[in-house]
Amino acid sequence: MYNGVLWVIGGDDGTLQNDVWSSPDGENWTEVASTAAWSARKGHTSVVHNNLMWVIGGWDGSYYNDAWCSSDGANWTEVTSAGDFGARNWHSSAVFNNLIWVIGGHDGSLVNDVWSSPDGGSWTEVTSGAGFSARYLHTSVVYYGLMWVMGGYDVSNSNDVWSSPDGANWTEVTSGAPWSARNNQVSVAYNGHMWVMGGHDG
Repeated sequence: MYNGVLWVIGGDDGTLQNDVWSSPDGENWTEVASTAAWSARKGHTSVVHNNLMWVIGGWDGSYYNDAWCSSDGANWTEVTSAGDFGARNWHSSAVFNNLIWVIGGHDGSLVNDVWSSPDGGSWTEVTSGAGFSARYLHTSVVYYGLMWVMGGYDVSNSNDVWSSPDGANWTEVTSGAPWSARNNQVSVAYNGHMWVMGGHDG
């Protein structure tokens, strides 16, 4: 959600995409950009920070650690082509304590490092090994003054839930949530609850 509308940004429909679409209601969609400045990709993340939309990392045949921002979805500025968090895809990202966060993912191997940035250009490694196992295709939300990591894939699908007040110290809230172990789900914080929707459990 940005500027009061929904956004769909890039991904894979059998062909990698770098299109950008917006909708005021989820039913009627406008193509804002057919070919954004960043390469067609999947496994990237998107957040809203400092009144801008961001696209971070991903894969187009190569792993990326770039970060791009836009005020309108059509015109994109590359803030860094090589963020210190390292090229990766299927990580998760959040905005917490006025910082952008990159959490875990896949860079050729599974990782569980956590990085933060105030501006998308300069990045700090908050921890090289979080309490949760190295994983990808997990989700992250911000809720109740904490960051949360849920599910994903390490050596198998998982349904564990972890929280952190600072990105460095993580507490396992449950090792087995009632939803089935899965990856590639969608998670949001909405209306006083955290939500987990869909995904792949094999």
